[in-house]
Amino acid sequence: MRVAFVVSRKVGKAVVRNRVRRRLRESLRAMLRATPSPADAGLGPEGRWPPSFDALVIVRPSAAEAGYRELGEALRRALDQASAAAKPPAPKASSKVAAPEAAPEGSSAVARGRPPERPA
Repeated sequence: MRVAFVVSRKVGKAVVRNRVRRRLRESLRAMLRATPSPADAGLGPEGRWPPSFDALVIVRPSAAEAGYRELGEALRRALDQASAAAKPPAPKASSKVAAPEAAPEGSSAVARGRPPERPA
């Protein structure tokens, strides 16, 4: 799992931007340390995020006033939302495909890849 944080100058001066970035990185580390078992290594809490998951988090100016806990919860929600959108859709129930009708004997249309002509 790879996560990148984009913290623009709109968030604040360098000290503020770095503080927000450090808090987000530490929140992510804490979430990853909370992995339920070694078998799920690379997954987030309760196996939510796939190991090949890449995310880009764009930090908004309101993050400058947010505390560690608020940033962590917002990051968790954003990653859950992004990984849900990234998961492939569940396979649909298989439907039976009807077999093509058999061509009358001696029909050359089937041999050439065309469907047989139907009598009018």
